[in-house]
Amino acid sequence: MIDILFQNDALLVIDKPAGLASQPGEGVVGSVVSVLEKELGCRVFPIHRLDKETAGCMMLAKSSEAASHWSRVLSERQAHKRYLAICIGSPEKERGVYRDALAVAGRIQEAETSYKVVIHFSPLPGVNVDSAAEKSELIKGKNALDRSALIKRGGNSELSPAFSLVEFRLGTGRTHQIRRHCAMHGHPIIGDDRYGDFALNRRLKKEVGARRLFLWAWALELPGLGRITAASPKHFIDFLSRWPEMPSLESIIPKLSEDELIQTRANNDRLKSGPSKIF
Repeated sequence: MIDILFQNDALLVIDKPAGLASQPGEGVVGSVVSVLEKELGCRVFPIHRLDKETAGCMMLAKSSEAASHWSRVLSERQAHKRYLAICIGSPEKERGVYRDALAVAGRIQEAETSYKVVIHFSPLPGVNVDSAAEKSELIKGKNALDRSALIKRGGNSELSPAFSLVEFRLGTGRTHQIRRHCAMHGHPIIGDDRYGDFALNRRLKKEVGARRLFLWAWALELPGLGRITAASPKHFIDFLSRWPEMPSLESIIPKLSEDELIQTRANNDRLKSGPSKIF
C-alpha cells in the first residue's frame, strides 16, 4: 500500500517508500507505477522519478495530458522539490550553490544544486574509519546544534567523521545530481552505494543498521496547491534517535524557511564553490 498525500482528477502526489523503484524496467520486480495501477485500477504516468532508495514525495499524473502539463511546470521551475540528506561530514559553507557540470549519457551538462546546512552533529561513538572528510579538523560543539565535523579521539591522530543534515533544492534535474554533487564536494550521503564512502557505509550498516540511502524528498511546493510533505522515513528517525539531544524531524521541518534556498544565478556566483571537474 502506497500512501497518497494528495490527489485530484489530474494529479497524484504519493509518499514513495525507500526500496521501491519509480517505474517498471528490465529486472524490476515491483514499482510505484505497477503498485498504483493495481491499487487504483487505472493508468498512471510518472511526472518525475526518484531513485529506488530515495523516499518521499513523487508526482504522477492520471493522463498523458496532465503529465505533459506538470512536466512543463517542473521544467519552468514553477514547482520546487525539496530534499533532506544526512551527509558524512559537511559542506564548507553553511549555504551555497554547486554548479559542477555532470556527465549524463556521454554528454556534459550543466547542473545546479542549492544547499543549506540544517544541523551539524557529532560522531557515533566507536565508529572510526578513513573518510573523505578526514583532511579537516573542527572543534566539538557544546550540543548537537553546534558545528562538529571531526573529533580527535584518545589523544591520537585517528579521526572520526561526523554528520550533517542538509537541505537541497534542484535547479536542474540530472541523474543522481544531489548524490554526485555531495560526493564531489567531500560530504557523501550515508548509504550511497555508488558515489559514497563505502568503508563507512559498511561500518554503519554493520554497527547501527544503516542500510538505506539517507536521501529524502521531504516536500513538493506546487503552484496553486502549496506545500505537500511526506512522512519522516523510519531509517532517518532511527538513525537520528541515537543522539538524544537531537531535535526531531517533526520539529525541524516547520523551521525550514520557504525561500531560503531560492537563489538566482546572478546572486550566487559568489557562493559557487568546489572542484570544477566533471563527475
